[in-house]
Amino acid sequence: MPATAAPHVAAAPPATLPLFHPPPAIA
Repeated sequence: MPATAAPHVAAAPPATLPLFHPPPAIA
């Protein structure tokens, strides 16, 4: 999961990642 592809994901807490992006989207 490159930070350049999703800078908002890198800044968001791990607990909120699934809310914005499901596991399939992250992987």
